[in-house]
Amino acid sequence: MARQPRSFKADNYSLAFWEAECFLHISKMVKEKTYLKEFTQKEIDRSINFQYATHVNHAYAFELYLKCIMIIETGECFEGHELFELFKLLPEKSRTSIENRYNSNYKVIRRNKTYFGIFESPTVSELLEETHKAFTEFRYLFSRTNTPTYELDNLIECVREEIFLLKPELKRLLVNSAANRRIYKKPGRTM
Repeated sequence: MARQPRSFKADNYSLAFWEAECFLHISKMVKEKTYLKEFTQKEIDRSINFQYATHVNHAYAFELYLKCIMIIETGECFEGHELFELFKLLPEKSRTSIENRYNSNYKVIRRNKTYFGIFESPTVSELLEETHKAFTEFRYLFSRTNTPTYELDNLIECVREEIFLLKPELKRLLVNSAANRRIYKKPGRTM
């Protein structure tokens, strides 16, 4: 039986949100830069190694978004990196809202991992169970014999949308900051 993670008081949901945004942005940047172009072995090897770094950053962003929701709704959050355990600690209303949003807008069909001829549509719980230790597992791949699964790109958007529902001002600030980056970007300089 897993022990209950320790909770602590927190009130700065905005900081948790912006930290999550930074890690998600880095994850997306690395993923974008490592798309295969020539399909050489060197390029494939490099892409796979960067993919693990992408997953670590993405999983950490996911964790911070979950903690942001906890802070908004309860004024506290829990320690730990296990995504499924953190998700189960969200208030029921938020969990249900995220699951409904995923099922309505983002649910995917994929091949079964054991029986490739069978297709399945994993639930939010199944996706999180598969990846619940992604932050830790993808950091220490050298000590593993199998590669963990990571398919949370769509689900993280559902979690972000829940935050925007709870705190619409964060979405407005995000849109304004994106517009400001485009306006103040100096020629020849990337951000």
